[in-house]
Amino acid sequence: LSINNLSLAAILLLLWSPASIFDVGFQLSFLSVFSILVLLPCFKIPVWIAERHWCKNIYEMLLVSFCAQLGTMPLVAYYFHTVPVYGLLVNLFVIPLANLILILALLFFVLHFVQGWVALLLDWTLGTLKEVLDFFTNLPYASICCYPTKMETFGCYAVIACVFYMFFFSRRRLFHHWMLLCLIVAFLFIGVFFRPSLSPTLYIYNLRGENAVHAVLSSERSYMFTTANKISDSVFYYIRRDFWKRKDLADPIVCDSFYKDDFVFRV
Repeated sequence: LSINNLSLAAILLLLWSPASIFDVGFQLSFLSVFSILVLLPCFKIPVWIAERHWCKNIYEMLLVSFCAQLGTMPLVAYYFHTVPVYGLLVNLFVIPLANLILILALLFFVLHFVQGWVALLLDWTLGTLKEVLDFFTNLPYASICCYPTKMETFGCYAVIACVFYMFFFSRRRLFHHWMLLCLIVAFLFIGVFFRPSLSPTLYIYNLRGENAVHAVLSSERSYMFTTANKISDSVFYYIRRDFWKRKDLADPIVCDSFYKDDFVFRV
């Protein structure tokens, strides 16, 4: 029934705005809820945890977070090129603080006679949340950068589906062990040997009022021609993260009006 309701909500939203299916927020929102509804029933709460109320609450919170993160991780890696390492640990602090922020925000708008005190509590909670996030962000290996292709992203979901089907829904364990092994080998083979080749190409960037032409000869050598005297690294931050690193491109040589070498000459 829950999955049917989720499907109905998705259909109604898509009928209202069909282009929403290409929106990252739409995909991540529905995929995270779908993952929780499908994967959460596969896990049973151990008896020694179920007997302790506070342990059960923490365990269920971590389990819900794990299912949501597992279902969205390949898509997050594809769109944002990063995989959080301490996600489950962070949620132990973030989820209670986020719930407290929502409650305080509601009280702030409802109880006008104590808005000053609620505002102080809200400010303290937001500051604590920021400090917690900053602490985990600055830990070593807080996130792993990766640039999966569409095929690799679909392959990750295929592996996750096969693993859960094999351990929780199938009785033919030995046969599915071999199926999963073949799928993982094929997935790794495609990811390593079938990367798209890079051919010499021209790319044109619109950089805050300045145009730049990027002449790519190979992944190791490329040139940037621009009318600007100097372009800061912050301008290229998203291009470097989302485009150059995905294609394994080295940073280009920025050419001024006097630059010359064996590949570039001026007339």
